Amino acid sequence: IFPSFSINQSEMDIFALPDVCLREVMKRVTLKDRLRLRLVCRAFEQLVADTNAGRFESGCIRRWTDDIRHGRRGSVDEESGVLIRLDDLEVKLKDETLFRLLQLRNRLFSGISFECFELKVSIFNSSDFVLKFLNNFKIENLHFEADSDFELQNARRMMAALPICAHTLSISSLSDSEKLMPLPPMDNLKLFYGCAQIPTERFFKLLSTHKNMLVTSDSVKITPQEWIRVMQIISDDHRTREVKLRINRSTIKGWLLNFGITNATRASGTSDEVNVTHPLNDEGEIRLRYKTCLVRITYFDWTDNVRHSIVRMTNRLE
Repeated sequence: IFPSFSINQSEMDIFALPDVCLREVMKRVTLKDRLRLRLVCRAFEQLVADTNAGRFESGCIRRWTDDIRHGRRGSVDEESGVLIRLDDLEVKLKDETLFRLLQLRNRLFSGISFECFELKVSIFNSSDFVLKFLNNFKIENLHFEADSDFELQNARRMMAALPICAHTLSISSLSDSEKLMPLPPMDNLKLFYGCAQIPTERFFKLLSTHKNMLVTSDSVKITPQEWIRVMQIISDDHRTREVKLRINRSTIKGWLLNFGITNATRASGTSDEVNVTHPLNDEGEIRLRYKTCLVRITYFDWTDNVRHSIVRMTNRLE
């Protein structure tokens, strides 16, 4: 679509391109190259600052040490600072120098888009830096991570200040599930080990508020009829939804037996409410269907009552 060119102006003057073409070309320049390009001359410096950087898959702001858990290189020093990653560009800064990055950000692009951007909220005593840094960002899904009640409160403040994108919240420690109730509707709510027990009706309120949920702790306990209620909610929703629960195998066995499903039940075996679409295989997977809700149970074993399985429910066609 665009003519080939070289930065060597003796071959072609890039600034002779129509403005719309020039802006599209700049969206195809990596962020690292934008840093290099702005050092060529004042004209390129202004071009970099005044153009949109384009759309990228992911970015994040987190503790430098947190990236060790994600398999990335990092420092083991808790005071080592903050890692800011924008696609191929990574910047590591001490806490007290964070606001200096705002000046560089303003000189690097006029705007930028991300499919997903992650925020580890524990690194901020206030949301001032985050709000200013993300001021000219367009984000499809903003992913918060909270490891304490304080971090959850901080995440709520940031969500309220950044309401224009979908939100994902991952929580790994929570003293009282009541603290979840003021959360705004989110695309994904993920509750990991360390979260407090969630009473059944509170769980259903969360289910009615948030589009997708993942609960890998033992904080949710439901009866066979309440399981049907979960599947009914998913089946009735016009949106694509998914709910994943980590459930004790003995509980799942009780659910299945309640609906006449045993280890001998084969595909097309049915009860009044739940159909078996794929019987239990050697990998411990069994698939069911309730109306338009598809259920996939993994890591299941009829002979084990101690370990846990994952129950995935969705109305997404597979």
